[in-house]
Amino acid sequence: MLVYVSHPYTGEEDKKIVENFIKENLKKYKDVTFVSPIHTLDWQYNEDTQPSRKMNDHVELLSKCDVIVMKKLKDVMHYPECLLEAGYAKHKGMKIIYWEDVMSINESN
Repeated sequence: MLVYVSHPYTGEEDKKIVENFIKENLKKYKDVTFVSPIHTLDWQYNEDTQPSRKMNDHVELLSKCDVIVMKKLKDVMHYPECLLEAGYAKHKGMKIIYWEDVMSINESN
């Protein structure tokens, strides 16, 4: 199962939060591959990159995944990328799991 890990990115602190989240959950879920757009895609963008390019790339990666794990909407309402990811996942009928509820990943099969 491919799990997309959504998280706002405001700097290296957020990157570490996602890394720790994935490392912790890799131990629990042997049949899950976690994918972070922060780690997979964001390194290739610079200040000249169009925001639409970044958002399109995130959605393309998300479209390949089975589940999205994200912060609650009240925590990401000021981050367009997270809102787009949530909207896309909802529109496609993907299972949305909040970080606090990550124990239910295997129930999505």
